[in-house]
Amino acid sequence: MNFIRKLPRIGMRNVKTAIAVLLCILILRLFQIESPFYACIAAVITMQNTVEDSYETGINRIIGTLIGAAIGLVFCYLNPQDSLLIFVGVMIVVYATNLLEKKGCTSIALIVFLAIMLNITDASPIYYSIMRVIETTLGIIISVLVNTFMFNPQRRNEAKKPGNWQRRIVKRFPLMRHTQK
Repeated sequence: MNFIRKLPRIGMRNVKTAIAVLLCILILRLFQIESPFYACIAAVITMQNTVEDSYETGINRIIGTLIGAAIGLVFCYLNPQDSLLIFVGVMIVVYATNLLEKKGCTSIALIVFLAIMLNITDASPIYYSIMRVIETTLGIIISVLVNTFMFNPQRRNEAKKPGNWQRRIVKRFPLMRHTQK
């Protein structure tokens, strides 16, 4: 009995992550998308302790997904599952994320690149790449929304106020700041 009392409580991040994964599975099945795997991975990786950290992780995940999918698509048309091309592709993905100063996106870009190069079967490369981007983006959106609105009444009320979402977006993208009053 003492052992049970000493167990840590289940935290909110744990609950929100599980809810985000469940929603990914249900929503993707509703739209008859064959596998919610990539959406669930995106939801798990994106769920952080704060909404801001989830948003930042989600943005990096989307950028990394786009980089990995674009390079994977090109290489897949050359020769999918070719070991030498995968070797060269990995180097190009890392170089591209460094060149774009998006080092936080490197591992995600590599995962997507490898998923495309190693997992493609009968689907066309463009279809497979687009589906990875769509599934990942849905997982990110679901995770950020769950983190924003679930069990956080203050955040929920703030988001309802006019202009709050716009201010957050402008704050994240410095090039848009000149339009803010």
